[in-house]
Amino acid sequence: MELAAVSGMIIVRDSKDPNGPVLLLTRAALRTAVRAPIRPVPSGRM
Repeated sequence: MELAAVSGMIIVRDSKDPNGPVLLLTRAALRTAVRAPIRPVPSGRM
């Protein structure tokens, strides 16, 4: 995983697939996501 800061946004991408999709987040959104508790996925949902 690679992280980069650009114009107040954080870009996240898979370092093994540089041409794949990217995730753009504000710094506040990334902070919220990192601090959020991890909830298990109910069985049968994946």
